[in-house]
Amino acid sequence: MNRDNTLVDRWEFWAALPLLAVISVGCGAVRNPALERARDAYQRAEAEHLAYIAEKRVEIARATARRRLAADEIQQLKSKRE
Repeated sequence: MNRDNTLVDRWEFWAALPLLAVISVGCGAVRNPALERARDAYQRAEAEHLAYIAEKRVEIARATARRRLAADEIQQLKSKRE
């Protein structure tokens, strides 16, 4: 009797599997406009944030380069003076 129940359980599982696959695909196809807008807004915010960081890094690099040039000029003037 135990063996018969196992066969029935297996048959029910394999019979239900295609139905579960169709349901899961169907659920994935449902679109939620509010969720899509939120996802788009989040992606835009991440892109804007990364652009802001890139701009700040460029500003830092330029300021560092100006500071190094000024330090080099000071060294040159000191060496000429001596």
